[in-house]
Formats: sequence, C-alpha cells, structure tokens
Amino acid sequence: MLDWSRLEDPARAINAGRRRIGLGIRAGRLHLGLTQQQLGWRVGIVQSTISRVETGKIQGLRYSTLCRLVGVLQMSPDYRFPDGPPPPRRRLPGQRRRIR
Repeated sequence: MLDWSRLEDPARAINAGRRRIGLGIRAGRLHLGLTQQQLGWRVGIVQSTISRVETGKIQGLRYSTLCRLVGVLQMSPDYRFPDGPPPPRRRLPGQRRRIR
C-alpha cells in the first residue's frame, strides 16, 4: 500500500495538477470562443483570476468556483483534461459493454 505521508515531493504533484486543470479550463474556454474576461463575467470572477487558473499560478481556488467554471464551460462527464491518464482497458463496474 502506498504511504501518502511519505511522498517525495507533494508540492510538485500539486503544481502539475494545477497546470493540468488550467490547460483544461483554457481548452474549454477556447472551444466556446470566449475571452478570459467573458468567462470571468459568466462565472463571477475577474479576468486576472481566470488567467491565474489557466497558468496554474493560483494558490487558493474555492471548490465552488471550480464547479462554476466547469458548469459554465459545459464540460461533459467524459471530458478529459489534456495529458490526462489513458482510459481504462477493462470495463468498470456499472459500465455497459460497447457495441462495435
């Protein structure tokens, strides 16, 4: 079992996660053709916060703000952030078999 208290560099994992989330937010924004200012207006935050989210430089983003971002960007449940993990190779519990 992995001992999470002994991770070599948890700050490095946090920074990588911030960058990955930022790339996903940016991709979603560009897909809808929105500027950072337009997205900020729809979410209820300022443009500079959108910029900090997209570049991974934001320190404390509330979960509710992240949920509003995802909701405004209309990200579907099967959306994968850029450079995310590969999909599972086997069927997960509750998943239906794909017909090819």
